[in-house]
Amino acid sequence: MDNRSGKKLITLCGDDCFKCPRYNAKTDEELSACAELWYRVGWRDCVLPGEEMRCVGCAPEKSCTYGMTECTAKHGVPECNKCAEFPCGKIEDLLERSRQYEKKCKEVCTPEELSALSAAFFNKENNLKKSTKIRELSVEQYISTMSNAVGKMHDVTQTAELSKEIWDYAEKLLNVAPISEDGVRQRQLEAVYENDEQTFRHILLFGEQENCYVVIVVDLTDKSIFGFYPLDLNEAYGLNE
Repeated sequence: MDNRSGKKLITLCGDDCFKCPRYNAKTDEELSACAELWYRVGWRDCVLPGEEMRCVGCAPEKSCTYGMTECTAKHGVPECNKCAEFPCGKIEDLLERSRQYEKKCKEVCTPEELSALSAAFFNKENNLKKSTKIRELSVEQYISTMSNAVGKMHDVTQTAELSKEIWDYAEKLLNVAPISEDGVRQRQLEAVYENDEQTFRHILLFGEQENCYVVIVVDLTDKSIFGFYPLDLNEAYGLNE
């Protein structure tokens, strides 16, 4: 399980971090193997030291090979499929480059290497169409979505309707958050709260332990999922002491 805050399961360019050999490489041996593989397929000009291959995923401050970070910022969208111009020429250029990379990988990789790289990098088109940002919110980010009036939230469980997008997001959280698999599969939730300003909604899904929840935070203004927050009431209120 990987809970690195602020990182994405699917990157802006459509790569799947959690299936990437480089992202998952931890030991010196694994990092060195990635360095050799990246050189062999032409993604690096030389075999880099293993430590320079260490990757913790995409972040806004990192340069994007395909220019997606700058482009989404320019258009004011969190990801490409939320843009009115999607799919655009930049996307087609990205996919064509990816097809050329895949062709080279088929020439120089073992079947096992090709399988791993294909899962991580060569399903871009499908990933771009369905990608949804997966990020774990910090305590400060979570609190900022509550009402200005001392964090007061209103229970709207009886009237709230959850879209398919919410449950699709919850399915993805099974890989990265301490969420109850049975609860997600059976579409069970504890409660839904809204802040005074009606700008954010908190959807509490059952966690893996008693008094623990995973909160999906929805930005009602942008009509998008803001992120998730693991809420442990045992720790917060000493319920298990």
